[in-house]
Amino acid sequence: NMPITYKQALFIGLSQGVACFPGISRSGTTIAVGRMCGAKDNARYSFLIAIPIIIASFLMEIFEGGVFELSVNVWGLIVAMILCTIIGLLCIKVMTNLVAKNRLIYFSYYLIVLSIVLIFLG
Repeated sequence: NMPITYKQALFIGLSQGVACFPGISRSGTTIAVGRMCGAKDNARYSFLIAIPIIIASFLMEIFEGGVFELSVNVWGLIVAMILCTIIGLLCIKVMTNLVAKNRLIYFSYYLIVLSIVLIFLG
């Protein structure tokens, strides 16, 4: 496992911006760009660089309009955060295993089925 170089990190980080377009996967884009740059074991890195984005979106949500507004059940929010953390860590484990074994084809099948379902529901 070679560490990711600064140059690779720059390209991977910049590729996150592509996910601003609807239907583009942030993690899929960063993993693909990382592989194109020669960073073979970049799935964990791809998920780690999402943390600042998640924190920023949370802060933007609770400080909407420059005023602190928390109009949700605090205990429900805490339970949801704990469950999402556990499920997120499990998903990261599955995805990093798929990437490490070059088995992303299974993920692409899931995305195809999901896309078809969403086309008919949307």
